[in-house]
Amino acid sequence: MNLSLKISSFFSKPKHSTWLIGLVVLMISFGSHFKPGNPDFWKETVASDGRGYYAYLPSIILNGEFNFEQVLAREKQIYPAMMAGTFMTEVDGQPVNKYFAGVALLILPFFLLAIFLSFICGLPIDGYNSIFQLMVSFAGIFYLISGLHFSRKLLQKCNLPAATVYFSLWIIVLGTNLLIYTLDAPAMSHVFSFAAVAGFLFYAKAFFDLSKTKDALLASFFLGIIILIRPVNGIIILLLPFLSGDAKGFSRGITVFFTQKKNWLKAILIVLGLVMIQPVLWFLQTGHWLVWSYQGEGFDFFHPQISKVLFSYQKGFFVYTPVALVALSGLTGFYRKSKWQFFWMVGFFTILIWIVASWWNWYYGDSFGQRVFIDFYAVLALLLAMSINGFRKKIAKFALVFLLLILISVSLIQTWQYSHGIIHAYAMNKAKYWHIFLKTGDEYRNLFSGPVDVPPYKTDFTAPLQEFSNYFENEQDGWVTSGLTEFAEAKSGISVAELNQFQPYSSALLLTGDKLLVGRRDLYAKVEAFIFDKEKDASKSTKLVVSLANCEGLNYYINSWDVNEMPPTESGIWRRVEFGIQLPKVLNSSDQMKIYFWQSGTGTLLVDDFRISVYGKK
Repeated sequence: MNLSLKISSFFSKPKHSTWLIGLVVLMISFGSHFKPGNPDFWKETVASDGRGYYAYLPSIILNGEFNFEQVLAREKQIYPAMMAGTFMTEVDGQPVNKYFAGVALLILPFFLLAIFLSFICGLPIDGYNSIFQLMVSFAGIFYLISGLHFSRKLLQKCNLPAATVYFSLWIIVLGTNLLIYTLDAPAMSHVFSFAAVAGFLFYAKAFFDLSKTKDALLASFFLGIIILIRPVNGIIILLLPFLSGDAKGFSRGITVFFTQKKNWLKAILIVLGLVMIQPVLWFLQTGHWLVWSYQGEGFDFFHPQISKVLFSYQKGFFVYTPVALVALSGLTGFYRKSKWQFFWMVGFFTILIWIVASWWNWYYGDSFGQRVFIDFYAVLALLLAMSINGFRKKIAKFALVFLLLILISVSLIQTWQYSHGIIHAYAMNKAKYWHIFLKTGDEYRNLFSGPVDVPPYKTDFTAPLQEFSNYFENEQDGWVTSGLTEFAEAKSGISVAELNQFQPYSSALLLTGDKLLVGRRDLYAKVEAFIFDKEKDASKSTKLVVSLANCEGLNYYINSWDVNEMPPTESGIWRRVEFGIQLPKVLNSSDQMKIYFWQSGTGTLLVDDFRISVYGKK
């Protein structure tokens, strides 16, 4: 057999497909992260929520502390005040990392290797140099391959054809948001959860098939990892009846588990041994064994946003991962094969979607699509494989494969758009989506803004705590007056605030003393105003600004929002703009908070009817 045939034979086997996919992802990673000739040769990949998941490693192993003091000092050096330490919260006045330690545990071998390599290369062993960033990227790719490996073995145990298994693995990497959370955000939990869930499903299936103790204990190990990464993902145990095949198989498997060689005791000890890592860390941080680390966040199970989670242009699962919609047809295959499996699979997804949609921030902040579903993509791979295998006629199967290839292409373009700032991280809507659909030009980058933050958990909007307004007709108490001018076409009255390069600021609401609600983290401001572009695109460089300074005038918080969600189609008219802003915690009553408009460019913009309402919890 010649070399080309050997290579073709190697990569045509599902057993080897995971390595090919891993190699492709590794090459993409080097192409997007490697910076030759630069001392920081690898782009920073410990970012976003990943900073919190990863922080356990440098804090405990390198700094020997559980209050993250040195990690937070670094955060304040490299991030603006509004972003530093966003993964930290307080419980009884003690700092606590709100994220769980499972990801750090899985990254640990790569972290230790990074310490050794940093020492060899003479780089500071700080936990954040380029070698540490590189190792986190490698960890993400390693667990991607691991998840694909267990997904492949799971699909093979379901007696699916090799070509179908091979194609399904490629789909869940190239046709979903798994790729971007392996490349751009490998320190976040999703690729690690994907690997752990896939491992659990395979070994649980293997136990039901062969009743081997080893498989039961390995399934227990992966279940412990799943819970230590993200406890809510423990609902994966609801698929145990599905994995058994039928009611008789489930009954037999449970009987064996609880009677043979004390499997149940060993399994419980394995799960508890892993899960107890988190309470120990909480105790060392706060003195309490159990805490709710997600302070000010939670579920609202009576008002799940199911339609938004699945279908909205903002973060709809089926909009940004369209292959998942096709995968639903795999349920018909299970219905024909086993009503038992069909109903357990439907029940699992019903509960999963309900839980996901009940989180107070249903779109889960800055993200590409519905990232929380990534954790269960081994199940998605199984449904995709059943969909492909369910079509017997060649023409029907060809049509399905062709459709999937189109959807994979759309997903790859959307992935590229998100990573280059074309798809907004949280503020997409129908108009924005179709405005940039399949567009990749530089002129579409950073085109949109997101002027509405998600309100804090359980914000009461029945009545505002405070209300302020300025119609710019005269000077007002509580406002720093600036830029007043008469304008014949004022939105109301005869005066407006005029902003230009010589007078860049509008009148600012000034809150201090009794008007400040000191120490509260639950404050949310609804802001609205009317703006008028005297010249085309004048508003393109205009922002709403919120700043917070101490009594000496030094800002310890500043944030801004573009006034345009999309580029305006015309100028010379009054347009209403709205903002929803989560206000920062005020430290002292002597501090000063300002809210105002700022023209950072050269065009002339008019502002009128400036209104601010502040809300909080009951």
